[in-house]
Amino acid sequence: MNAVWLTLLLALPAAAERAARPDPLASLQALLDAKRYDEVTLSLKGPALQKLSSRDLRRAYDVLGQGFEGLNQFDRALEVYQVGAAIFPKDINILTRLANLLHREGLDESAKPYFERILSIHANNASAHLGLAEAQAQLGFLDRAIGHYEAVLKEWKVQPWIWRDFAETLARKREYARAVTAIQEALRLEPDNIDSLLDLAVFRHDEGRRTEALATLARAAEAAPKRRDLRLQEALWRLEAGELDRSHEIAERVLKEAPDEPLALWVRASVSLRQGRLPQAAQDLGRAAAAKDSPFIAKTASAMLRALQPRP
Repeated sequence: MNAVWLTLLLALPAAAERAARPDPLASLQALLDAKRYDEVTLSLKGPALQKLSSRDLRRAYDVLGQGFEGLNQFDRALEVYQVGAAIFPKDINILTRLANLLHREGLDESAKPYFERILSIHANNASAHLGLAEAQAQLGFLDRAIGHYEAVLKEWKVQPWIWRDFAETLARKREYARAVTAIQEALRLEPDNIDSLLDLAVFRHDEGRRTEALATLARAAEAAPKRRDLRLQEALWRLEAGELDRSHEIAERVLKEAPDEPLALWVRASVSLRQGRLPQAAQDLGRAAAAKDSPFIAKTASAMLRALQPRP
């Protein structure tokens, strides 16, 4: 009998034993799938982990971390994933969970090395490229972000939201021609997406193609009549162009629906200021300045209101 056949015969009993062995994590995976996260975390306490084989321990850290995430105990999930990554530094599942958790928590500088480690193991890992694209964009490294988005879209080219994020990153670099091409691809995949239509309108406006921008914005507003932000975007553009009556009219209509809408109040106040109606402007600015859920508008309105007050 040659050596190859002998090796195969010797391996058969071990392979059969592994195939017949029950999966010690099957019940825990079922609990995780059922969102019974507290039972998952209770079942995988320290002693239970110590009894597992190396192969099962990898999965256990993955499942346990997800359990803590499901309980919104992100610090404990992070700890589990970090220990798992230290023990199994090439396990892509654990590394991906860890990197994504750090990224979602806004810790992009900490997430980057883990995404990069994943790519050192699997250079075409689309999930890691996406995480790095988002992290680099958040950190302001737009060229790097664009490169990672391009890598993602080689694998996940049918995801309209990725095309939209890519387009927005290109627009931040003022690469409007490429941004328009990318957002048009998002719209080809999802023709009625309002956010993509709004992006296209904004890109056209920033290119100086105002007529096309307003037409696209009108198309979005017609498809989503309850989206006040679309109408207010038009009001801002009309205000910027000096079309005060039209801007005022839009703000008035919005305020009839939502009397405390901060941006509509700010627009109406801005029109009043330009038309010399200072008391009306001050009244609207005062209301906008009190908007706790819109801190930027509130801060801007407060500054404008102080500028209106007579100096001693």
